Amino acid sequence: PDDVVSQIQEDDAGRLWLGGNHGVSCISKRELDELADGTISNVYPHIYGKAEGMLSEECASGFFPSGLKSRSGLVWFSTLKGVVVLNPRHLAPAAPPPVAVLEDVFVDGKSISALHRLRGSARAASTEMLRIPPGRHQFEFQYTAPSFDTPEQTHFRYQLEGLDAGWSDAGTRRAAFYNYVPPGEYHFRVTAGNSEGIWNPAGANLGLSVARYFWQAWWVIASGAVLVLVLVGASARLVEKKRLQVRMKRLEQERALERERTRIAQDLHDEMGAKLCRISFLSEHARRGGSEPGELREQITSISDAARDVLHSLDEIVWAVNPQNDTLEHVASYLGQYAQDYFQLTGIECEVDMPAALPGCSVSSQARHHLFLAVHEAFTNILKHSGATQAKVSISCSDTAFNITVTDNGKGIGPGAGKINGEESSSSGNGLINMRQRMAGIGGDCLIESKTGGGTSVRFIFLLHSEKSNTL
Repeated sequence: PDDVVSQIQEDDAGRLWLGGNHGVSCISKRELDELADGTISNVYPHIYGKAEGMLSEECASGFFPSGLKSRSGLVWFSTLKGVVVLNPRHLAPAAPPPVAVLEDVFVDGKSISALHRLRGSARAASTEMLRIPPGRHQFEFQYTAPSFDTPEQTHFRYQLEGLDAGWSDAGTRRAAFYNYVPPGEYHFRVTAGNSEGIWNPAGANLGLSVARYFWQAWWVIASGAVLVLVLVGASARLVEKKRLQVRMKRLEQERALERERTRIAQDLHDEMGAKLCRISFLSEHARRGGSEPGELREQITSISDAARDVLHSLDEIVWAVNPQNDTLEHVASYLGQYAQDYFQLTGIECEVDMPAALPGCSVSSQARHHLFLAVHEAFTNILKHSGATQAKVSISCSDTAFNITVTDNGKGIGPGAGKINGEESSSSGNGLINMRQRMAGIGGDCLIESKTGGGTSVRFIFLLHSEKSNTL
């Protein structure tokens, strides 16, 4: 009770009498030892002051001795207004601990008026239930304990069951504060103890119910948790699906690249290899000599023609592989120029008709390669079999298809020459069958119309945005 102890006396019962600025305190040495050992958490000395008859509570200090114990066991202390004598053998019995009562409750600084019925009635408090609207509130519980025996030494302890883990020792303070109480149901309990540290088990008990916002309800939280899990799962699935799509696209590109490499290797082996072999054979034959000048000129001409064919084949391969040519405009431009170069000096007049602008659709290298070979086959048939004097290449484009029509004024195709007007013939015309197969391989079609003596029209239809045309 005091930070200043100016006088200490010990009585015959092992108690210490401490004189300070606020009266004389009596406490057992055994309790102090138990406090030091941690057996107990608090000590409650018996205090003597003006209520017990002292004229002055401040004991004198500054001279020695200022207190003594007489042979009769009495304890003497000097104060500012005389001498105080205490008889340890006749200590007043401790009064029973008072009963704590709840006076008022403040929520956000406003008193709860319904609590007026609780004042002075602990039993009524035990049946009261306060219902607080949802929100973040501050609570103040005010309590007291009526006592006629040293009320200033009455101690309190309180607990908000459901929030506090145990009792909170308030000392002599008569209010408990909570800055925030989460939504839920609680019971506030407070008990009082006397100056000897004896607690009264009876006390005030108040029920407290803090409402929840609708979004704080368990079913809303559970639904939100389930929704979050579903969203996380869906997001993970979408990410995994996207990764799988990227992987499949990469694998498809690798497969397309592998097919392109295989095709280039086959073209180099089948076309350029055979032509270079022929050039080598003709060159070796000419090197040996012994040929007539006319025959030697024919051999040199054959070598030149074969070399020219090799250059054309190499140009075709480079054009098909170059990614800069992956547009319809480049395809149309190349085929038109190739047609004019192909029929040059053959006696066949070639006319090329193409639109001024074409859509910027992408065409894969393998699709361009098959389309070129199919058109080239049509040019070859005109040159070798038609006997025509005129040829025309018409290029057009719609929203769904890229069309190349090759017509001539030759003798036409006889019965059974592949697919004529949509009907399959029994002829062994491999050239026409190859054109149809190449177009079918890139998702297109080849239509042939011909009349005996009336010329031939070959229409190549390349579908735009088709799966085969985009991936081949």
